[in-house]
Amino acid sequence: MTAIGNPITAKTLGRTLPAVDPSRLALLILALGPATVVAAVLMAMPGKRSITFPPSTTIVAELDEAVSTKTATIGDTVTLRTIRPLDLRDDVRLRNGMLIHGQVTHVNAGRGGWRPLGLTIHFTRLQVDRALYEIKAVPFRGPGRVAGAETANEISLAAGQKLAIRLVQPVTITP
Repeated sequence: MTAIGNPITAKTLGRTLPAVDPSRLALLILALGPATVVAAVLMAMPGKRSITFPPSTTIVAELDEAVSTKTATIGDTVTLRTIRPLDLRDDVRLRNGMLIHGQVTHVNAGRGGWRPLGLTIHFTRLQVDRALYEIKAVPFRGPGRVAGAETANEISLAAGQKLAIRLVQPVTITP
């Protein structure tokens, strides 16, 4: 806190406002005037800033549950969880643990040997804390290049399997 009589500025406060006892806040208001204190609080409060993921942003995440062509059906939900922080700019870093929600849109179990194996998952929502944001991403299509995902009879992605999701449109969020 600055001494009474010294001006409170964003520079002296930094970006955060320390917790203030209500009696001290009343004293500040009396000493400096309500407009000065309100202005200092507004400058010090981190506002809700929008952050935009540009197109072609790649997000690496892990599957929460296993997905297999033997058990999956069209419409099944699939959830990924980010495993490392995502740096968007020098001053913006989103923590790991964001959720990416999708749905199975195509399954071909390849039974009988004449139909090729196939699995497609479209990821359509990004969850940051409790807020959901619509996304457009390149769909996951298996067999693809997922190490160990294809066997002779099925495509199987284990829980914890890492997938890279690439956005095709910008997404603006407010963390």
